[in-house]
Amino acid sequence: MLNELTSKWPLFLIKIFFNLWSIHNNALKTRNGGMAGA
Repeated sequence: MLNELTSKWPLFLIKIFFNLWSIHNNALKTRNGGMAGA
């Protein structure tokens, strides 16, 4: 049980990081004028 948890933990952190990164990128794009900043 513990092994399964620790093996999935890094993936969980990476998923959170990716979500935050995409939100951050979307915020930058909208501030730069939508798709023009892509």
